[in-house]
Amino acid sequence: SVQKIPKKLTHVIHVAALAQFEGATRKQLHQANVTTTQNLLNHIKKTSPKLQRFLYTSTFGVHDRPYFSSTRKPVSETSSFSPSSEYGRSKLEGEKRVQKSGLP
Repeated sequence: SVQKIPKKLTHVIHVAALAQFEGATRKQLHQANVTTTQNLLNHIKKTSPKLQRFLYTSTFGVHDRPYFSSTRKPVSETSSFSPSSEYGRSKLEGEKRVQKSGLP
């Protein structure tokens, strides 16, 4: 519940997620990793006007590579997105929400 989150924050580190590759439904992953992230962003925008940094922890799963990939390049923030799991797709959508939020 965002009502329990303090107001007037200067820094937020968002590491919470439903990190299941099996057993979780698409709806459960979306609720936990997208809707909850959006609710947190909305709350922070309303209650923390002096926010200096919002740090969102995603997953390697947004840059999945085939198991036998011959790619030797390290993955970085500029690597292409290619999630192959519902979990990876939900975390990528969370990343997009954070980027669109306008928060630092």
